[in-house]
Amino acid sequence: ILKVLTASPSAYSANPNTKLSSPPTLTGSAISLVSVVQ
Repeated sequence: ILKVLTASPSAYSANPNTKLSSPPTLTGSAISLVSVVQ
């Protein structure tokens, strides 16, 4: 998998419709916004 576009270091992945009760599992540059499989 080739990461084409990743999130900024301060980004996190969460559902905006629910209250965040624990730290998000995906944070920072670990979030791939666009990935390509060659």
